[in-house]
Amino acid sequence: YEEATASAAKQKEQLDSILSELKTAQDENSTLKARQNTWSDEDFIRTDVFKQFKAQNEDLIKRINNLEATNKQLREEAEKLQAERTSYKTQLEVDASQVTQELEADIITRDQDLARVRSARDEILAENTQRKASMEQEKSSLGHVKELISAKDDRIAALESRLSRLEPAEDQEMVNADDLTELSEDELRQKYKKLQQDFQSINQELPSIEKAYKKMKDQAQKKVLDFVALEEKVSLLIAEKSKADQKYFAARKDADTRNNEIRSLRHQNSKSTEIITQLKDL
Repeated sequence: YEEATASAAKQKEQLDSILSELKTAQDENSTLKARQNTWSDEDFIRTDVFKQFKAQNEDLIKRINNLEATNKQLREEAEKLQAERTSYKTQLEVDASQVTQELEADIITRDQDLARVRSARDEILAENTQRKASMEQEKSSLGHVKELISAKDDRIAALESRLSRLEPAEDQEMVNADDLTELSEDELRQKYKKLQQDFQSINQELPSIEKAYKKMKDQAQKKVLDFVALEEKVSLLIAEKSKADQKYFAARKDADTRNNEIRSLRHQNSKSTEIITQLKDL
């Protein structure tokens, strides 16, 4: 019984203590509720929650300011880079356009050079054809000259033969002069008259024969000299033709080289155009 009484007394003390604490808590709660409706800003400022919130807010503001400064710096750098990119792109377009114009001008110049080379080639071919025709004509003329010389030689030989026939006839009449005593006076007169006519005829014919012979001889010598000159001219034409052929092949080689250069320039121009197009698309 004593133990039970002691235990009950102890429990009563504990219960009283708990009730006292509960009452104290209720009083504090009532006080807090009453103060909650009457708290001023200064009361809130003094609280730890407000101080913590203020510190966090200040930290956020500081971070925002730092971010804004960084963002401004990045924006300025981006604008600067954009301006540099625009300037570089513009300069690149100008350079590419200039290179394109230079390449096109170079292509036009090469085309003109190629046209001149082809024109020179055509002129050389025409000159070669004309020289070949002239050489053929001169060969034909040379053949005619040879025939003329041969005909003149035959004519000279015929005249010389005729002269030889006339001279022995005159000598024969002179050799047979002893038989004149057997001829009558009329026959002698006729014979004399005939001899006189033959003599006059011979005297008249000899100058023309000599003149013709001299003329033919001079012409033959001239034709021989002309033939020698013609041979020299033919040799010169052959040498010139060889030089013209060399010039033609050199021009042909130069034209092929220029064609390759033009193709290379056009390829470079096409690449430059592609680069410009890609840059414009950026």
